[in-house]
Amino acid sequence: SYSQLAAFQKCPLQYKFAHVLKIPVKGRPVFSFGKTMHNTLFEFVRQSLKKPLSFTQLEKIYRKLWLAEWYENHQQEKNYFQRGLQSLKRFAREFTQKPPRVLCLDSKPVLEQDFNIKIGGHTLVGKIDRVDEIERGVEIIDYKTGSHKEKLRPEDQQQLLIYQIAAIEALGLRPQKLTYHYLDQGQKVSFLAKESKLVSEKKNIIRSIEKIRQSQFPPRPGWQCAFCDFKEICEYAKIN
Repeated sequence: SYSQLAAFQKCPLQYKFAHVLKIPVKGRPVFSFGKTMHNTLFEFVRQSLKKPLSFTQLEKIYRKLWLAEWYENHQQEKNYFQRGLQSLKRFAREFTQKPPRVLCLDSKPVLEQDFNIKIGGHTLVGKIDRVDEIERGVEIIDYKTGSHKEKLRPEDQQQLLIYQIAAIEALGLRPQKLTYHYLDQGQKVSFLAKESKLVSEKKNIIRSIEKIRQSQFPPRPGWQCAFCDFKEICEYAKIN
């Protein structure tokens, strides 16, 4: 999956802890919050395709699907809840004012769409949040609950590049736009990769998978250690 590739590229030892040794990790508020937001938007968009929903109805869905897990205390949970509510207000307003044309395949909207593709003999799996119909093709959308990035680095683009490849090869679509939708700020960052970039990305994916197979999983200490789930047990962790 993309998350496995990203983990290995960030730190091979982190990958080993998570995906080879499968060491359990303590849940974090961002995981619970992110899952709540994705589940809420899935239900809201799915139901809105049948009939328009009010914000009151969206809030009801949000409250029903709220995951009250991994928050350190009630105040932290309350802060996250209000943050999500503000994001949803903005999302609902935009959705209502300019309803998107969500793509349907086999009479089903393309929401939380699973995919499975072969790249160089390796299987890559993932899930696309949403696909909309736009002029001359489709727009692939991925919801983000983290900080807005105005300029995407190559590593930031990788997830949507994989989705572009999957849309073409697994779903038979013609992507015209790849979009990260940052829910907190209501901002969107879009791009589209040329065929040469997709070919290059496939080669990178194959190289990464081969490195994983051959790896001794060396540590790669750095700034990322502060955010690592395994910093408490890793002897190489660099934490200031």
